[in-house]
Amino acid sequence: MLNLVVISLAVECRTLQFPRNLYQNDSAFSVIFTQAGFNKFALKYLTNNDKIIGRKLPDQIFKINLGPTSIDLQLTDMFISDFQVTKAYIIMDGDSRLVMNIVNASAAISLQWRFQQSSYPYIHDQGSGKISIKEVSFHLTMSTKCTYDDCPNRVVSDVSNVQIEIGIINIQLSGGESWIYQSMIDIVIGAVKDSLVATIQDFIKETLIYELNSIFIYYRPTMNYESYPDVVKDERQVTGWYVGKGFGAMMYSGYLYNQNNYSDEYVSVGMIEPMVMNRFNHDMQVYLHAAGFNNLYYIFHKYYDSYSTAGFKVLSAPYVEFYNQQALLTIDLLFNEQKYIVKYTGQPKATFKDKQNCFYFTLQKYDIYPSNEELNDQVLSFLNEQMKSTCYQMMNTPFFDVSTLPHVFVQEENALRFLGNLG
Repeated sequence: MLNLVVISLAVECRTLQFPRNLYQNDSAFSVIFTQAGFNKFALKYLTNNDKIIGRKLPDQIFKINLGPTSIDLQLTDMFISDFQVTKAYIIMDGDSRLVMNIVNASAAISLQWRFQQSSYPYIHDQGSGKISIKEVSFHLTMSTKCTYDDCPNRVVSDVSNVQIEIGIINIQLSGGESWIYQSMIDIVIGAVKDSLVATIQDFIKETLIYELNSIFIYYRPTMNYESYPDVVKDERQVTGWYVGKGFGAMMYSGYLYNQNNYSDEYVSVGMIEPMVMNRFNHDMQVYLHAAGFNNLYYIFHKYYDSYSTAGFKVLSAPYVEFYNQQALLTIDLLFNEQKYIVKYTGQPKATFKDKQNCFYFTLQKYDIYPSNEELNDQVLSFLNEQMKSTCYQMMNTPFFDVSTLPHVFVQEENALRFLGNLG
C-alpha cells in the first residue's frame, strides 16, 4: 500500500481583470449533483478513458546482479494500452470534502525492452513486452477552496489520505532470442517488480487525480461570442466545491462583460437570491439565475443596441423575472415618439453547437401599454430572433446535454433549474 499525505493541484490562472472577487452568493450559474448522481458521473468519466490510453510512463533502467556478472535492463516506450474501471463511488458526508473509492480497476502497458551484459560474453537482446495489472483499489479524499490573492477566484484542490493497492502484476516479454530472456525471466521479474509497482502506482495516482480534478475545471473562465467579439463570458468558480450531506455543488460566475470595459458590471452584491442546494432529488441540476440573463440583456443592449430596430427604440435593457410556470420579460420602448411598456411570457429553448448549449426564451404576447397590436406583433417577431442570437452560452459536458433536460421555474429563487438523471 502507498500512503501519501497531501498533494496540491492548482488550476492555471486565467482570470481577467474583473472588477471584484466573487463569492458564494454571486453565482448566477451552478451545477448540483446528488451523491448517487456524482457516482454515476465519476464512473462515466473514468470509463471514458481516451485521455488515459496512450499516456506514456517514464522509462525504467535496472542493473540486475547475477553474481560474477550483471546485466543492464531497460524498459522504454511504455504506454498505457488499456485501462478499465468497473466500480467507483463517492461519499459526500457534509464535511466539505469528497471521499472517492475506486475498486477492481485494471490496466495494461505495452513496452520495448533491451538488456546488455556488463562483462564477457556481453550477451545482449531486445524485444517487446506487456505489463498487466489487475485488482487495483484506489482511495482518496478531495477538497477545494478559492484563493483571492495571487490569482482571484483560483480553485485549489487538496488531495489527502491517498491509498493504492495493486493485487496482481504480470510481466510478459517476447521477441529476440527466446532462450536468453526465458532463462532469466524470473530473475528479471523479481528485480524490477517492486520498482514497477511504485511507478505504476504513481502513474495511476497522478492520472486519476488529474482526470478527476479536470471534471471541476471543465467550464473555462471566458467564452467569446462568435458574432460579438468584445463580449466575454466569465466562468470563474466563485467558491470551492460546496459539499453537503449527500450532495455537492460547483458554483460559477456566469456573468457577461464587455472586454473593453470590465468595470461596467451589471450584477451587484445582493442581486442574486440564495440558492437552496438540495431542493430536488435528481442526479444532477443546472441552476441559472435570472440575474445572469438580465446581465446578458444589459450588455447586448448597451453596447450593441441588439433589441432595437429602425422602427422602434428600446429605452432600457429587457428585464426578465421567473414565476412558477414561466418567465416574464418586460421592455420599455419608444415608437413614433410614444413610450410603451411591453410584457411577454416565455419558455426556455436551447441550441447546441460545438459542445456548447445556448439558452434563450421563446416569447408570446402578454401585455402592451398603451395598446398597439400592430407594434406588439412587430416587436414580438424581432425579439424572438434576437433572443436566439444573443442567447446564454454554457459549455456542455461529455455525458449529458442540458438542453434535453426538463426544467422548472423556482419563483422564490428567481431561478431556472434543469433536472436530469444520468443513465
